[in-house]
Amino acid sequence: MIKKLRFSFLLFFAMFLLVTANAQWVTVGGGSVASSAAYVSMVSDASGNLYVAYNATRGFVKKGSDALSWATFPVDSTNGVAPGSALYGRLVINSTGNLFYCFQDGSNSSGVSVLKYSTTTGWAYIGTNISGGVANYQSMAVVPSTGYPVVTDKESAGVAIRRFDGTTWNAVGTTLTSMAALASSTFVDATDTVYVAAQTSGGAYTVYKNAATASSSTAWTTVGNTSFTGPTSSTIFGLALTGDNNGHLYMAFRPTSGNGSNKLMVIRYTSSTNVWDTIGNQISSGAADNMDIALNSTGKIYVAYHDAGASTNVVQKYDGTAWTTLGTYVNSGGGVYNSLVISPTSGQPVLAYSTANTATSGTINVQKYTTTSLPVTLTSFTGNTTPEGYASLAWTMGDEQDVKTYILEKSTDASSFTTVATISKNNSNGNYTYLDKATQQSTVYYRLNIRELNGNSTYSNVAAINFTTKASLRVYPNPATDYVKITNTTTGIVEIQVTDILGKVVRNIVYNDAATEHSLYVGNLKAGMYFIQAYVNKQKLAAIQMLKK
Repeated sequence: MIKKLRFSFLLFFAMFLLVTANAQWVTVGGGSVASSAAYVSMVSDASGNLYVAYNATRGFVKKGSDALSWATFPVDSTNGVAPGSALYGRLVINSTGNLFYCFQDGSNSSGVSVLKYSTTTGWAYIGTNISGGVANYQSMAVVPSTGYPVVTDKESAGVAIRRFDGTTWNAVGTTLTSMAALASSTFVDATDTVYVAAQTSGGAYTVYKNAATASSSTAWTTVGNTSFTGPTSSTIFGLALTGDNNGHLYMAFRPTSGNGSNKLMVIRYTSSTNVWDTIGNQISSGAADNMDIALNSTGKIYVAYHDAGASTNVVQKYDGTAWTTLGTYVNSGGGVYNSLVISPTSGQPVLAYSTANTATSGTINVQKYTTTSLPVTLTSFTGNTTPEGYASLAWTMGDEQDVKTYILEKSTDASSFTTVATISKNNSNGNYTYLDKATQQSTVYYRLNIRELNGNSTYSNVAAINFTTKASLRVYPNPATDYVKITNTTTGIVEIQVTDILGKVVRNIVYNDAATEHSLYVGNLKAGMYFIQAYVNKQKLAAIQMLKK
């Protein structure tokens, strides 16, 4: 019995080590978002596309994902979306996908301005210097019933909150004159109740609430009737507030007395009892700053923060009982301006941050957390046209042990993708082909969504296919067993070159005749994916994928 228990424990421990070893943070978008940049804010749309706002002399917004490299959004905004500096920027997205970007506007008296993105007008101001003068430490959230934002900022008179009604900006409640707002965070629940967390010059954190429709004379109410001590010096993004629709608020901050010296603390408010309770005390190893907080669809809590003592940024998860660090850390050597979202496609956290170790400019990276416990390796994903004008897609998997299914997607703008087909794993040596016979126009973009057994998704590269010209090369039958026929529309000296997926040439034959069709023996090739490239009179024709059974 003891031997069985010992074996069971060792087996469990080995499986735990396997999952832990494979859990990691991986780069999104194929590389860094920007360099020499600061004031990072990120949101995700319902399809998992990520939008990152930042300041690099002026305000920029870029879009990226697992399948898309980072590019300015829209693509023609190479000079940024804000004409001047954009400090303390915050980006939000509403339920219909509209983006709003608020920032301290260097081109408008350093007041708070707000931009909105629409597909018809691009980025356009919906509020210019709405603070009427210098303002900073702003935060922003969307009112669910209207889809428009509320903005919190620090002005000379105190902390002011304003809402946008589609035309004008109006004050929400009275100005919080007692608050110095060394940091602020705003959350709006499903009932359109606005919650604002702010900090006094004495270091106390207080959370207030008011209706989004409140008039400028309506006083704000303290939530939980208590305050929490914090640092007396300015800590940019030094607190983060979020909530659910079940009467709970969650706030991450760093206290200075009791409960740990400047170490991260997370508290929860329950509306039914009007009480704040501690759910995370001293969860960082050193002084914490630049924190953010997010909830997943099941209410699990995630926090991201910069650990000043270790000079790393860290993401932790609370499962209702204990806090767990996801990976050892996200980045070593620095990680400020942390902006945390939960991916709607994988359910895992995604973090945008600057590699700087202080509130200065650095390189902006976006990384996602993956818990893939078994390898999923895509070797290649390519697309070509056929002589009939169809799209021929092919992909090869190096390892598909953990694959559940493949979803082929396409788009006309390389942004919004729709499903073409769902292909089950067929254990065909990892080689797959698909012919999309739908009517095509101009350029169409294809990608592969690889669904894993554990619920995660991995996206392939994007294959762009131009349908304005049809392929002048045809290979059939495809898949092939013994022989293939190769036809072309141009006569002359024909050279046929066959390469494997690693680019190694396995066949190279020259036909010095006037025929437009040639037969090629492939029976002695190993099963797998190959590429057939034809040259006529040394002019290269389109390459065609061939699957050898």
